[in-house]
Amino acid sequence: IAAQSIGEPGTQLTLKTFHGGGAAARIAETTQKQAVAAGKISYENLRVVERSDGTLVSLNASGRLIISSDSRRHHFNVPLGSRIFVKEGNQVNPGDTMFEWDPYSTPIISSVAGAIKFHNIIHGVTMREDYIDEFSERKQRVIIEDRKRIVFPWVHIVDKKGKVKERFSLPTGAYLMVKDGEQIEPGDLIAKIPEEITKSKDITGGLPRVEELFECKRVKNPAVISEIDGIAQIKEEKDYWAVKIIPESGKSKTYKISYTKYLKVTNNQPVQAGDSLCGGSIDPHDILKVKGTMAVMEFLVNEIKGVYRIQDVKIDDKHFETIVRQMLQRVKIEDPGGTAFVAGEIVDKRALMRENERAQTEGRKPATYHNILLGITRASLSTESFFSAASFQETTRVLSEAAMEGKIDYLEGLKENVLVGKLIPAGTGLRQYQFVDLAEEEKKSEAEAV
Repeated sequence: IAAQSIGEPGTQLTLKTFHGGGAAARIAETTQKQAVAAGKISYENLRVVERSDGTLVSLNASGRLIISSDSRRHHFNVPLGSRIFVKEGNQVNPGDTMFEWDPYSTPIISSVAGAIKFHNIIHGVTMREDYIDEFSERKQRVIIEDRKRIVFPWVHIVDKKGKVKERFSLPTGAYLMVKDGEQIEPGDLIAKIPEEITKSKDITGGLPRVEELFECKRVKNPAVISEIDGIAQIKEEKDYWAVKIIPESGKSKTYKISYTKYLKVTNNQPVQAGDSLCGGSIDPHDILKVKGTMAVMEFLVNEIKGVYRIQDVKIDDKHFETIVRQMLQRVKIEDPGGTAFVAGEIVDKRALMRENERAQTEGRKPATYHNILLGITRASLSTESFFSAASFQETTRVLSEAAMEGKIDYLEGLKENVLVGKLIPAGTGLRQYQFVDLAEEEKKSEAEAV
């Protein structure tokens, strides 16, 4: 039922998209944030720089703007590069615009004034020129990756003496917004990295994303995520950033991030376990490893729902949760202890719990394990019932393996009972209802009536 509830809108929406235009045609992103209550403005972890026209620009993505009213405090996350119209200590009224941002790109912004100096930005090697459209002569400069991975493009901001005041590594795919030698002011845009909104949000582009999540495929351009809480310390090496996360107690951890990726964290920024340190797609396997099963379930449900939500299709969370639960039914044995399992074996979670309980009652050491995430195809093929698996895919292989291992199918699920023509173990078909003697019940009710 869960699979049908998710699959049916997919076919409808694909047809609707081809006939009436996709989400890209209708998308109306919120680009401004208005005050929801009257109160006093304060900043939290928000780094800003004032532009020549008097507006403020945010320099970090972890800052928040707070409205303090008599009864409560309202918190608003301020995206990187937002133009902020209210200063700390200002009074606002409901409906006042506090800040605005560009939802279609991530900006790289200067915090100092100076002259632009290009470093390793070479036409045809690390940069190419694209026409903005087929009708105009205007060109857009796009950063590309050096095939030999030797040269990495940078933009330096220098003073009159040529001393570097600030420098930016340009990630692959960034649009260059400045020229060599150009004078810039604090808060000016150096480059912008386009967000792939229309690709993933349109249902025809979104359905492959849904499949990618359900199948748990390794993502092509994975983001590096932090495994611990701490403070970020960034060091420039020859061809990568060394991002060191220093926790309050315990060992620090260092991550190598290529200069071709967009670095999301800044020096001395607080980082939490599971936060992405650079641009790219988050791999659900990494979330499972760092934050556990509940966090990965939440992530998968929210990501899949996002594709349908943009098309105004309401699918109840329970359907997504049912599928995701099945994807997390298997565990990998680390130490078998006194059980019959083997290290590295992938087994059903319930079977492991039963075996561990038996081992503990008999005074043996229980097995240790870690949770794994299987795609829906693998999860279906690795089910305990070989009848169920054989009816799905790779019938010959599944039945051959079951025969060689001498497996017994106890027909505990729905699918295997349908295959052999038995009552399914659900509702009145449950085993505990099979042994109720209805004749006696009728006699009792007749006797009571008399």
